Amino acid sequence: MLNLPEHLTVGRNEAAEARLTAVARAYVEAGTRPAGVHATDVLDPLRAYWQTIEPKALTDREVMLFFPGRMLHALVLGGAPDEGGRYSEELGLWWSPDKLEGGEVRELKTVRNFKEPEVVGDLKLHLEQLLVYMSGSGTCHAQLWVLLLNLRDDLGRTAPAFRVYDVSLPREDLDRNTTVVAAHSRLLARAIERKDPDGLPLCRAWKCGARNCLWYGSCKPDGRYGTVAFDRL
Repeated sequence: MLNLPEHLTVGRNEAAEARLTAVARAYVEAGTRPAGVHATDVLDPLRAYWQTIEPKALTDREVMLFFPGRMLHALVLGGAPDEGGRYSEELGLWWSPDKLEGGEVRELKTVRNFKEPEVVGDLKLHLEQLLVYMSGSGTCHAQLWVLLLNLRDDLGRTAPAFRVYDVSLPREDLDRNTTVVAAHSRLLARAIERKDPDGLPLCRAWKCGARNCLWYGSCKPDGRYGTVAFDRL
């Protein structure tokens, strides 16, 4: 067995870490985002509003959270996802699915959970975005591709593993979803145009709060701002 040399030294190099993080940032931020409302904006409209009115750079933490997903896209799909991709006149927004097969959406996600999803609600975060894309494509069927980075097996070992889920809904449900998405998109577009967020729906709770949103202090969301649950640093 090889023993480590007695006088071996190991020290953290923060300057090198910063250079690597800068490379990751350049990769994550590459590409031009078309002006206007984007698919994910309708899920968190207040955040999208403030991000447009008061642009801020991604934090290093956000960069590194996005980085593995971008690398996975390059490996599996042959490149990073488009920032704009397609514009829907019906929805009034830009949408960029990871892949279209026969007109149906294929969306690729990475998650850090130790357990795989067991019920539909466990996929809620990804299904919300997928449903916007399904409205954009006008199709009732899609696939959600998930890479679980830390899936734990029966022996307690962790290893990355893919899970693929077929997603479908009745046409009438898709039509209702499309109506809601279009309404939220146009509401957000009007708010940005007049520079007034009044009337925009609250963002999803996990995206809100002093710890999770750079615009929390500007937004001051009703019913949340000034509460212990959302003000914790």
